[in-house]
Amino acid sequence: DRSIAGANDVLTFRHREYGTGIELWQGSFGWFDFMHCGEADVTLCDSWGVQMARNTKEFSVPGLYERLGEEIAKGQGDSLAPGVDLSVGSWAVTQRGDQIVISNKHSPRQRLLLREEGFVFIGSRSKGIRVEHGGEAFDCDVRDVLGLLPVEK
Repeated sequence: DRSIAGANDVLTFRHREYGTGIELWQGSFGWFDFMHCGEADVTLCDSWGVQMARNTKEFSVPGLYERLGEEIAKGQGDSLAPGVDLSVGSWAVTQRGDQIVISNKHSPRQRLLLREEGFVFIGSRSKGIRVEHGGEAFDCDVRDVLGLLPVEK
């Protein structure tokens, strides 16, 4: 279960249960910010999967993440409907089965998979990142997570 909000040139996702947050900048070349749970510091991730601490607990547009938290608490919040594709700036967002698949037109090999347990990032090189159940992000080899990609029809 993931909620979604967009404004001010960013698209923000928040996991309903774990508070894992992702902020996509509309003009990005594949870089994005994330926090593994609601109390965590924000981490910048580049298109290769290199992570850099932001030394802040707020996204660049903190109001979107906060609003999603309030809506979730009320049992509300926008979700991406199955079969609906969304294009926001350089990002393409698609619901595929039980996960949301996000790609960037400037970095065609990378994928961000929003899953029930968190997210998986498949970088442009051989590095990936996993965040599960609101826990800390950990690096993984892309070959270990490629099988999670839904089969394209």
